Amino acid sequence: MNLIFCNLNCSLDKVNVFPNPCISTVTFLLPNNPIQRIKFFTLEGRNITIPSTNNLEFGINSDVSSLSAGVYFVEIYSNSRNYYQSFLKVTP
Repeated sequence: MNLIFCNLNCSLDKVNVFPNPCISTVTFLLPNNPIQRIKFFTLEGRNITIPSTNNLEFGINSDVSSLSAGVYFVEIYSNSRNYYQSFLKVTP
């Protein structure tokens, strides 16, 4: 099992996630910081690939329609810092 650890170079807040819970699309906003990279993880810590489009100045839209219902985590990299957040995927 892989675990996500936070050190002095990361933050657990400041990332806006909506809608949360989500059904097919979720948006991640990091005010005043461009998102340079985003990684998705299952509750078990497995890295998964999710289609994402960076069409917002400080955010990313991600298509989560192919995911099973459950809790997922994201690691967002911006300006030499890591930010962590979670979201809930539900079925319609």
